Amino acid sequence: MFGLVKKTKTPADVCKSLHTALNNTDGIKPPPANGKDAAHYLAQAKAFVVSSEQEEVQPETVLELAAAMAREGLAPLLIRKLPLLSFEGRKDIGVVLGRVLRVEKQAQSFKVTRTLAANGSELIGKLISGYDTDDTSVSLNCGVVLREFATIPMLVPLLVNHEDLFKFFEYVQHEGFETSADAFASFSAALTSDKPIVCKMLLDKYDSFFSSYRQLLESENYVTRRQSLKLLGQILMEKANQDVMMKYIVSPSNLVLIMTLLRDSSKSIQYEAFQVFKIFVANPSKPPQIIDMLIQNKEKLILYLSNFQNDRYASSHIVDERMGLERASPGIDGELLGGAAGRIRNSRRRR
Repeated sequence: MFGLVKKTKTPADVCKSLHTALNNTDGIKPPPANGKDAAHYLAQAKAFVVSSEQEEVQPETVLELAAAMAREGLAPLLIRKLPLLSFEGRKDIGVVLGRVLRVEKQAQSFKVTRTLAANGSELIGKLISGYDTDDTSVSLNCGVVLREFATIPMLVPLLVNHEDLFKFFEYVQHEGFETSADAFASFSAALTSDKPIVCKMLLDKYDSFFSSYRQLLESENYVTRRQSLKLLGQILMEKANQDVMMKYIVSPSNLVLIMTLLRDSSKSIQYEAFQVFKIFVANPSKPPQIIDMLIQNKEKLILYLSNFQNDRYASSHIVDERMGLERASPGIDGELLGGAAGRIRNSRRRR
């Protein structure tokens, strides 16, 4: 937008000018007229963190910019003013903050990180609310910054435990594909960030979280169902989430839901449902209700699994997983999964 940017000023000079420009940016004029000066200085700041063909940026230069940003309290201001800037300005905020946070993490120097953490609740709320707007350049660039937050140990607890985190259950079902996909990427980043912190949140808010999550698994939108089911499998199979997994797999209603998804018309969803279903079956401490459900549906399940994705998966890892479950979980488990695997092996011999 502004052509090639020459680094004629020091990082301190640029940050001072950018701070003044941002404070002069209001919501009266529409972008790009509003915040034009701020976008100009943001482009100059970006030149200190992004290498060009002529010059490779060194970490020391990024840290110099970070120190100047911290002195000016610039990072929180960038997030507050993001919706008011032009398209290029919003993109540059994500680039500058992302690069600065990553280099600070590597150098164990957290000047900018601390300014963000000090205002963490407010700033995360603003970033999450970016998905409320119909302007995708706002929501997508808010998402870029949120996903950077999910990689910074000092910021992760503020994100995972934020009161607005559950708004993602709404945002991932946004009618706009770009917005819903980006929201899911941010939601997933939060839920797969710091494992102990995520586990504690899931246990503390288990009922409300999984009640809302069930709505995603029952969504009429194919992409929402598939992504949510895959993420569920990742959450349950994460070693740190064992207590969460055990609560989930002793619920008959959860088993009914997963068995229903096994019959989905999409083979991708069937496959992801199988990944969760096998956790129920392999549980050595199944409660009586779960055992009764498996016994009542044993013949149907064996028949279903005997023909489960033969054309796509039966020749490789699906059979191996069934055989592994049969060895690890004798009895009903073996009959359901190992018996099905045996039928597939026999059918392959006949072919």
